[in-house]
Amino acid sequence: MGSWAGNEIRLLQMIVYVLIAGLQLWAVALTVSRGPSLGLAIGSGVMVLLLACYWRKRWLVAGTLTVGLLLCAGLVLLAWPNGPLRKLAERPGLNRFSKLLNPQTGSTGRTLIWRMAAQAARFSKVVELGDGRKDPFRAVRFLFGYGPENVEPVGRLNTLRDYNLAMFGHPALDRFHNDFWDTLLTTGLIGLAAHLGVTFAIVYLSCRWLGLISTS
Repeated sequence: MGSWAGNEIRLLQMIVYVLIAGLQLWAVALTVSRGPSLGLAIGSGVMVLLLACYWRKRWLVAGTLTVGLLLCAGLVLLAWPNGPLRKLAERPGLNRFSKLLNPQTGSTGRTLIWRMAAQAARFSKVVELGDGRKDPFRAVRFLFGYGPENVEPVGRLNTLRDYNLAMFGHPALDRFHNDFWDTLLTTGLIGLAAHLGVTFAIVYLSCRWLGLISTS
């Protein structure tokens, strides 16, 4: 009786995990965003490699690496201007990946945004409040950041000429498109430490639950 009940609980847990994973995959697909999709692919590949090494399955390691190389080659061909996959690149869902090499929507624009974030992370420029007063908490901004939803004024204060030229006509910057920079500038070093701590705990406990980390 106890064994039967235990099997039922494990089956129920597996169904819940599959449903959660399915919802997450569907949410990533609905975003039609390159960052979450690439992050999901890379993270899944790394996890499969870890499991393959733990199980000592050489064929699985070789297969995962081969699939990864093929996907990388496909992305390069998809983003290549007038490349062999240009017709495929025009299809909805794939056209975002075809713009990886585009200066305005690809890596060049993101690189400029991250340069602005690195400049803002010095917390050296004084923010003016709505009534014209100087920021009274400037001395501790590096600890607590500028607060949620304040990327746009911080980005405007630290804007670069190259960014203005490359992104002319685009909407105002509301995210740095990088979890590290967004967390650091909105919540400071304390918030970043808490964020990284929670992330590390999730990864550690997940690997421990999978048996990848020995507790003995």
